[in-house]
Amino acid sequence: MIAVLIAERHSGKLQTGGGHGLLHQELSRQLAAMGLNTVSQSQINAQVAAAEMQAILNNDPDAALAASGRLGASFFLNGVISSRSGKNLMVNANEVAVTIQLTLTDGRGRVISSQSISAESWAGQDVLGVALDLVRDSAGPAVAQLYADYCSRAAK
Repeated sequence: MIAVLIAERHSGKLQTGGGHGLLHQELSRQLAAMGLNTVSQSQINAQVAAAEMQAILNNDPDAALAASGRLGASFFLNGVISSRSGKNLMVNANEVAVTIQLTLTDGRGRVISSQSISAESWAGQDVLGVALDLVRDSAGPAVAQLYADYCSRAAK
C-alpha cells in the first residue's frame, strides 16, 4: 500500500492540508491504473490523528510517538508543489509556473525513486488548476517511472 502525501511550498514554507484533493485523486487514479493501492490524505490524517488523540488521552508519550507508524503503508509517495505566479510585463498577462517533485520512499524513508514534472501557463493565477492539468497531461511518464522503480524495489 502506498500513502500519497501532497504539500505546497510557498515562500520557502511547506504547507499541508490545502486543496490538493483533486491532485491526490489524479495521482491515485494513475497509480491504480497500474494496479497499485493508495491511501488518501484524509485517511492518513484520520488514522494518525485518532492514534495521537488516544495516546494523549491515555497520557502515553511513547504511544503518541508511535502513532504515525500505525498507518501500515509500505511505501510513501510525497509530492511537493512549488509554484510562482505574477504578471509578465512584456506581454501584459498573468503567468503561472508549477513544478511537482514526486519522491517514492519505502517504510524506512529510503528513496526508491524521484521524479519532477513542470509546466507554465498564461491562464491566470490558478496554481492548483495548472497543477491538476500538469498531473493529468504530464505525469504519466513520471508515474510510470515511479512504478518501474517500485517494481524493481519490491522484487528485491
